[in-house]
Amino acid sequence: MKLKAGILAAFIIAGAGIAFWSFSAPQSVDIPIIETDHLHPLVTEVILKSIDEVRHRPNSAKDWGELGMVLIAHDFPEQARDCLKHAMRLEPEAFRWPYFMGYTLEESDYELALRHYTQALKIRPDYSPLRIRIALILMRLGELEECEKTLSDGELLDPDNPYLIVTHGRLLLLKKSPEQAEKLFKTALDQPNWSPQTALLELIKLANRRGDLEAAFEYQQQLAIYPNVARMDLPDPVLGKIRLYEGLSKSLAERADFALAKGDYSAAITAYESFSRKRQDLPNAATNLARAYTMSGRHQEAIDTYQNVIERFGDVLSAHFGLAGTYEISGQRELAIEQYRAVLKIKPNHKQAWRFLGSLYEQQDNFDEAIRCYQESVVIDPSNPQAQLALGIALLHEDHFQQAHHHIARAVSLAPNEELPKAYLRQIEEKLEKIPATGLPPK
Repeated sequence: MKLKAGILAAFIIAGAGIAFWSFSAPQSVDIPIIETDHLHPLVTEVILKSIDEVRHRPNSAKDWGELGMVLIAHDFPEQARDCLKHAMRLEPEAFRWPYFMGYTLEESDYELALRHYTQALKIRPDYSPLRIRIALILMRLGELEECEKTLSDGELLDPDNPYLIVTHGRLLLLKKSPEQAEKLFKTALDQPNWSPQTALLELIKLANRRGDLEAAFEYQQQLAIYPNVARMDLPDPVLGKIRLYEGLSKSLAERADFALAKGDYSAAITAYESFSRKRQDLPNAATNLARAYTMSGRHQEAIDTYQNVIERFGDVLSAHFGLAGTYEISGQRELAIEQYRAVLKIKPNHKQAWRFLGSLYEQQDNFDEAIRCYQESVVIDPSNPQAQLALGIALLHEDHFQQAHHHIARAVSLAPNEELPKAYLRQIEEKLEKIPATGLPPK
């Protein structure tokens, strides 16, 4: 539909009860249609302002790109890509537009994300966070030699970057070179001005595998000084600029985000509570506050906060997902299942929701439903070793030995340094050896 410039039309679809805003522009400006029925009015205002900028300067790469950033910030990746295409066309030498484009594709299309990341890397080869993202995708695709080159080239340009070094170490583990990997993890450990939990965790695992309990204990003692974190918190100032388009108060929000990332949940709660009082119109801060409550064991406060976000802002994906996790941690399995189902209604290809839902059904001994959920997760991301292992274990429980062997062996190939998949693979291979020629499982 083509509308005259400057018109913002609100349509109410009778019977369906769905309200949405349709944004348009002059015929020469192809602005994507954004449904905002679930958004807070102030979020809609931010989007409207960015659209207005594009409408008045349709040949501005900056305005198109910033509209794309606004849409990324508010979970409109497809529409954001439409805007970023214009920015890339108008400013082909700019680094951030193909970088943001690749970022929006990371969870849905590895190959296409890699293509845009490679384009960005040609423009700015010294940007280490981009190299790490490329390396992680190449690992998932099994392109280990290309991954090695990407990281080695990055280390020449940024030799003391601990995140590059740790990523390279993990690649060497995949390539079955634990001694070389250990050297890199030790090098990363010695770098200043970062939180080295990820390097310490890798060193503990390597020490345990070679039976060096003394070294493992020493690393464990060092690890105890730091907050408990599950992932490597990679600083990325370019992607961090997207947060500015969420309308956040930068200093307070960043302090809260940093405290949450490093595991200081008490400080995170204090900062998020203060920020949320000032900006009650933003769901992201409230969901992060709820997450901090959950990690601090304050489950009912987390549940109340997540529910308030959903009541005020509609179907916020992160709120449903966080609420599901809190219900699961607090033992309320049926409510957790209900919320994971809500997540999948919003985003049917949410691989984590399918896997966690499968785990809940497995805990209820509903293996048929658990297997179906795990299969959905594996179809969405066949490179995920946890999903492959979970599916294999569920199939093993139901005596589907050949299918179980396939998925567990796949988990071993994807995570060759993890002991649990190997233990299950040995177990199932012993069972398969005992199956008689009839193909029936042993009694």
